[in-house]
Amino acid sequence: MKKLFVYIILVILSMPVCAATVIGNWENGSSDGWIDWIEWGNGQSITSPLNASKYSFSTIGATSGTESLKVTQSGWGQTLAIKLQNNGFVDDFLANTIFQIDVTYPATNAAGWQEIWEVALNAAWYGWNPLSDDPVPTSHVDYGPDGGPQKTFTLSFDYSSALSKIGSNPGYVEFILCTNSDAGHGVFYFDNARLVNANEIVPEPATIAFLGLGLVLFRKRGN
Repeated sequence: MKKLFVYIILVILSMPVCAATVIGNWENGSSDGWIDWIEWGNGQSITSPLNASKYSFSTIGATSGTESLKVTQSGWGQTLAIKLQNNGFVDDFLANTIFQIDVTYPATNAAGWQEIWEVALNAAWYGWNPLSDDPVPTSHVDYGPDGGPQKTFTLSFDYSSALSKIGSNPGYVEFILCTNSDAGHGVFYFDNARLVNANEIVPEPATIAFLGLGLVLFRKRGN
């Protein structure tokens, strides 16, 4: 039994770790190439003075690094977008299958709700299509009469079925995020937007540490 457990640990620890391609970390006040979506916004960089009331940076919701992107927008609106072809990420998009992004809603003492209405992929030979139901099911929060605590979600969208339609040399590939809320809410913190491959196993750091500890304990018992 001891040998089997040790073998399992070693197999897991030797599994390949997916090197995610980060396409939005917003560290040091950088736009990372993200824009205010042109169809409903002004198409300018999120760091443009024209967008100062809508986009800023914060330590709240920083899941990777020390800063997150704060979006202030109540009601429905297409908000945040990145044109991968303008930022050198098309090959990374084609090499991966999942788009992930972390979103945090701040603590509130008011009743209401907020959500991510849509995350869409717009690409050559594919068109504009949402990557999940509208609204994104894992992002909706209803606050009771006394509000609620800060909440953080990792939103994950599998775009593998779109790759065969997009082909190997698309002229453009874009991700567009749409937020939604009642009039009393509408503050969103985004961080760690990334592309990952579902075929690569990513052991969680906590799991690795736990299994490593188990291996150490078994070795001590064997001494």
